[in-house]
Amino acid sequence: VLNVTTHIQFRPHEMIYTMSKAALDSYSREMVAFLNKIDLPDFSLTSVDPGWVKTDAGGPEAKYDVETIVPGILLGIILGPEFHGHCFNAQDFKHLSVAAAVDKAKRHLQDYGFGEWI
Repeated sequence: VLNVTTHIQFRPHEMIYTMSKAALDSYSREMVAFLNKIDLPDFSLTSVDPGWVKTDAGGPEAKYDVETIVPGILLGIILGPEFHGHCFNAQDFKHLSVAAAVDKAKRHLQDYGFGEWI
């Protein structure tokens, strides 16, 4: 499962949107804790924050082009159970090949261990 989240804050005019993403983040944390207690070796739940992307929702003023999210989005799918429970900032992997993004994510896990954000 790959959840798309956001970490925008202090935007009262987008309160409903940010509340829905906060609920998704809470659900994801609780579901990861639950799934860690049962044996589903091939299942993973990760989240990704694409950043402010030029889409219908982000608008033309957004900071990032859609193409910049591809490596970061794919990490949650490619890495699977190894990265269960992590949340990626897709923009940390922009302009990388998918292989380079995978290497960067794996190095981070080796250097810092399990953590919510990589």
